[in-house]
Amino acid sequence: MLSENSMSITRLAYDKITMISQDTMNLYLNEAPREFEDSIIVERIWYDAIDDHKSLMYVHLFYFKNTDKYLLRVVNQVTDKGGEYFLTPISQLNPVGKRKNK
Repeated sequence: MLSENSMSITRLAYDKITMISQDTMNLYLNEAPREFEDSIIVERIWYDAIDDHKSLMYVHLFYFKNTDKYLLRVVNQVTDKGGEYFLTPISQLNPVGKRKNK
């Protein structure tokens, strides 16, 4: 699970990406991703994805190895409108087993 900020969570699965915030959005991934990797980045691209409204979407997920951060780019293939989401693994935001001293 990934977090864009403290107010939203993005859940990645093999066939679905769920972005949970005030308005939850699901992206259904209808194909195996095309994957590219080098020493800096891992890219996964889905050309056949749909959202909750059955709109055809283009989904591009970047994983930056040196910072352990993600960038999720989602674009509607009909309107060319979309967004980018910068994500951090939840384990980095709130490490398990570490408590704040009072």
